[in-house]
Amino acid sequence: MRTFALLAAFLFGAVIAGPVQPAGAATLRLAVTALPIQLGHPYRSVGVPGVFILNAIFDALTNIGADGEPQPWLAIGWEQETPVTWVFRLRPNVTFSNGAPFNADAVVKSVQYLISPEASGDFVATEFRNVAGIAARDPLTVVFTLRAPDVLFPRLVSILNIVEPGAWAAGREAFAKQPVGTGPFSVQAWRPAGASLVAFKKSWRAPKVDGVEVLALPDATSRVQGLLSGRIDLAMILDPDKTDAIEGAGHRMLVYPLGGVMGLAFVTTKPETPVADVRVRQALNYAVNKERIVAGLLGGAGRPSGQPATHSSFGYNPNVAPYPFDPAKARALLKDAGYEKGLALLAETVPGTIAADAQVFEQVASDLAKVGVTLTLRVTTFPTFSKHVRQGGWDGDAYGMYYNADPFLDPMRPLKSHSCLWEKPWYCDQAIMPTIANALAARDVATRTRLTQEVMARYHDQAASLFLYEVSGYMGMAARVQNFRIANNFMYLHDVTLAGGP
Repeated sequence: MRTFALLAAFLFGAVIAGPVQPAGAATLRLAVTALPIQLGHPYRSVGVPGVFILNAIFDALTNIGADGEPQPWLAIGWEQETPVTWVFRLRPNVTFSNGAPFNADAVVKSVQYLISPEASGDFVATEFRNVAGIAARDPLTVVFTLRAPDVLFPRLVSILNIVEPGAWAAGREAFAKQPVGTGPFSVQAWRPAGASLVAFKKSWRAPKVDGVEVLALPDATSRVQGLLSGRIDLAMILDPDKTDAIEGAGHRMLVYPLGGVMGLAFVTTKPETPVADVRVRQALNYAVNKERIVAGLLGGAGRPSGQPATHSSFGYNPNVAPYPFDPAKARALLKDAGYEKGLALLAETVPGTIAADAQVFEQVASDLAKVGVTLTLRVTTFPTFSKHVRQGGWDGDAYGMYYNADPFLDPMRPLKSHSCLWEKPWYCDQAIMPTIANALAARDVATRTRLTQEVMARYHDQAASLFLYEVSGYMGMAARVQNFRIANNFMYLHDVTLAGGP
């Protein structure tokens, strides 16, 4: 993350910082690990830390609520007219921060960019490959035409942030520095290690504070110290071991569920790897005390998992329980697989991706050692990790992986890579592929639900990963912050008020 912050400083240090909020203004101070590398370009990433800033500037057609269901946002209603046609009715009387009206034309032009060759390098564009076209039926109605049916399409458009066509036409780089959306804040200035956002009072979700000061602090200790000293109101992406210090000072540690499952993904396609044997994979799942990890390292937040879906995800299978902690069962399975005297495995990890992940993997290695499995943890870089994901060539038998169904909580999304669908698969179970294909092509929600639950059960039974726990986010909140909500990493900053002045 430090590299990202320095890169932003190098590239954009010349942007005029300008004054921060006027004296007496009610300013919310937000600490993140880094500025989004793309600054205000809304289509290059949907992940943290950029999402914390982009969701304050832009709005999508829908938003995934705390209940895990899509709720009206810039779209106030939708229906599936045919298996491949979706119609969305848009919110009236909405304006962009530059005063331009929001209407069907803005949605059409945003989507036309995403499905064009020009967007080929943008992450969000990869999620819209199934969109064949879009048209305006009237000024407040748009019609999407898909290449294949997708009954969960209203979830997908929760990442479709709408840009103002005139500002977007000025060029992507210019837009990134001065983004224009319909959200509650607009960018006043980017700085080498921060940003100033000012309230857009005419937003359809008008904010209660006058602005947001964003500080990019890669070190978690600095974010906590800033909170304790009163310089920061919201400190994002903390570890649970900071809870006592934060709450002891009269502030709050907020713990909120995310849409993914943490685990060690097995590289079963590697030649002669022991984890190609399902008995070995099941043994490893039985050998780890997931309840102790949740209670001891995660502060009791989250819950043990046995499938690549969280309780809040669409298609979660309630009949699939986590593997219980049973070292005797693990030893018996290893003996049956021919490893009575034990075995050695290598796992590649990128620590710092998820709260307390380094400590979690150390505990996993400790538990496995007690059943005769020597797990060597090799720390790798994110670029190397990404290269293996895209091109294969894994050195290890497993790697630390977050089955990330965020932001639209569809567990089939991560399975597009954790399956034979991936160009360079690390796990490929041909027996489940027809079910995956039928689930993705389902014509109704009930069928999609049933088939997704069948896939979840198969991934559990085949122990596709060493499933650990449903991931939670941890953040510190100053005592003066009121009416704050966060769900699926979406912060409802427009609702926030501050007690006790600026």
